[in-house]
Parts: sequence; structure tokens; C-alpha cells
Amino acid sequence: MMENGLLPMKPPGLKERGVIWVNTGGRKPIFMPVVIQEGRPGWRDVVIGDVDGDGDLDLISKVWNADGPNCHLDFWRNDIKG
Repeated sequence: MMENGLLPMKPPGLKERGVIWVNTGGRKPIFMPVVIQEGRPGWRDVVIGDVDGDGDLDLISKVWNADGPNCHLDFWRNDIKG
């Protein structure tokens, strides 16, 4: 929950969060946090682009705290229309 304009990355009693900041303003930017995952996101080196060719922006990220010996990438497909 956002309180006093702040969104804690790891509130007491809750899991870690993966957050992106979306500009909802016009000429004067207003950035709002959007939680896209809870529970050990462990991302780094996030890249934004239209991976699936549908005209919207998707995310690709590396994971640095994987739970096993295999490393992988995460693909976050944006299915929001409009």
C-alpha cells in the first residue's frame, strides 16, 4: 500500500516486490509505482522493448538470486491494450 506518497519495497511481513514506475503525467511527469510481482523478484539488468511484436513494451530481466544452479531470463509480456 502506498502511504504518504511512498511505496515500501519490502513492507514488514510482506514479500519482496518487483516494481516498475509508470509516467502518468503529460508535460510534467508524474510517476506512479506499479507492483508487477511479489516474492523474491531478484531482477537486474532489465531491458524494455516490444519482444512479441504486438506494439506494446515488454520486459526482459536477468535473475541474480535464482533458487538453483540454473540461470535464466524472465520475460514479462505486456498484455494491456490501449
